[in-house]
Amino acid sequence: FDSKSSAETYRGKMGGFSCAHRVVHNGLRDHEFDCVNRAVPANQFVFVGEIRKLKGLDTLLQALALIKEPDVSLLVFGSGPDEEFFKNRVQILGLTNQVTFHSPIFPATKAFVNARCVVVPSLAESFPYIVLETAAAKVPLLTTNVGGIPEIFGPHAHQLLPAGDAYELAKAMQCVLDDHDSAERLAASLHNHVYTHFRFSTMVEHIVGFYNELLSFPME
Repeated sequence: FDSKSSAETYRGKMGGFSCAHRVVHNGLRDHEFDCVNRAVPANQFVFVGEIRKLKGLDTLLQALALIKEPDVSLLVFGSGPDEEFFKNRVQILGLTNQVTFHSPIFPATKAFVNARCVVVPSLAESFPYIVLETAAAKVPLLTTNVGGIPEIFGPHAHQLLPAGDAYELAKAMQCVLDDHDSAERLAASLHNHVYTHFRFSTMVEHIVGFYNELLSFPME
């Protein structure tokens, strides 16, 4: 399993485990921990991901509308089955001049160069790479307390936001706008934590170790 959360979900649905299992967190290669050279716009937020309702984009749009500052903008990178729905939501919420949709981008770090802060407002997740990638790039990040995200944040998990709560997200976004130095300091601390615990080499080591353990069991 890629997270303790995924393992617990499986346990809850299947009633337990019928075979040996192990939680091995996803990891990033060393070059993915390079800091991004960002030309940080004053008030720009970025969303990167599949455009579907489960990713919480509606919560983000509502939060942006609550901030009521016309110079605050949002770049949305991605595509998906609910793209037209969200484009209509942008019009309904009066955000046409603040929200711009872009096609999917790879690697995600290309989107980060435009970000004062990345927002991952997911309603549900497993162990999302976009959270790892943002933290590894040392970019300020707002995300939710769902799935394996608390496992990524570790000692910083108290900073996570309730999923689906536009008011709390708007408050957090305003804090980023008002005190960006604090957001950058948290990003640096989260970067160090992720580098210590979620590297590709560690992931491979744990996977190989588990298979070696299984192969050492006596044959029946």
